[in-house]
Amino acid sequence: MTAFFWTCGTGGRIFNTITGGQLLVKIENISNQIPQHFNLFQNYPNPFNSSTTIKFDIKERSYYILEIYNLKGQLIKKLINHSFSPGGYKLNINLFDTPSGVYFYNLSSDKVSDIKKIILSK
Repeated sequence: MTAFFWTCGTGGRIFNTITGGQLLVKIENISNQIPQHFNLFQNYPNPFNSSTTIKFDIKERSYYILEIYNLKGQLIKKLINHSFSPGGYKLNINLFDTPSGVYFYNLSSDKVSDIKKIILSK
């Protein structure tokens, strides 16, 4: 897996992870305001076909991990393992190599964690 960083025109940072020549994750900083709470929002669209967007708010600077699990609780993909500053973020993911089904995505740090259901329909 190869990662690339660059600064976008609004001063936010975009993080891309490329795997097998295809974009797997694209993260964009959409707000530098410090939110009152850690929030993981429901992805949209849901259900989705290969590509979806997840928004989250980070209250404290920390390392965060975003993982996808199947219904058996087995880890399918680790999408993020990265340090984030406080602010709002938008994450676009492409699960082009994952079969249709019901999954869960979990965003966690050493202090907070939240999980949401995600439906992939190809």
